[in-house]
Amino acid sequence: MSGSGAVGRIRGVVLVVILGSLAACGGPIAANPPAAHPVVTPPPTATPGPPDPRAVVLPADDAPHHRLTEWWYYTGHLRDENGGSWGFEFVIFRADLGAAACSITPSAPRSARR
Repeated sequence: MSGSGAVGRIRGVVLVVILGSLAACGGPIAANPPAAHPVVTPPPTATPGPPDPRAVVLPADDAPHHRLTEWWYYTGHLRDENGGSWGFEFVIFRADLGAAACSITPSAPRSARR
């Protein structure tokens, strides 16, 4: 009888091992729930501006444009009472930085005697 009892125990152990193996295949047993996968959104793409350089077309180009930086010049020539010749240039810059903060520091006017 001792031989049949040993076979029964071996069958029981084999049955427990098989059932344990099958139970392990049922899914993960974890202490914590699985972490959610982050949703990665692609960064927004900037709208490309027109290529540089562009030909000037009047009167359409005589107005503000959707460009990063624009500037306008006014050049003048003056004479004083003593016959001296003076030149000046007045420049206006327009910088479009979108939502970025910008500070402008005016510079002192400079004159050059010719």
